[in-house]
Amino acid sequence: MDFIMASLSNGRRIKCQTNVDDFTKECLDIQLHWAYQANRSVGHLMP
Repeated sequence: MDFIMASLSNGRRIKCQTNVDDFTKECLDIQLHWAYQANRSVGHLMP
């Protein structure tokens, strides 16, 4: 799991939460949000 920030052309930042399998290097999931809260990240990992 990793968090990546990117800047859009209008200057607004978007945050990406990526889940990558370390063995196969396959990206399993990407979540995009304007702002992250801890409960949203934990809720995504443990449904």
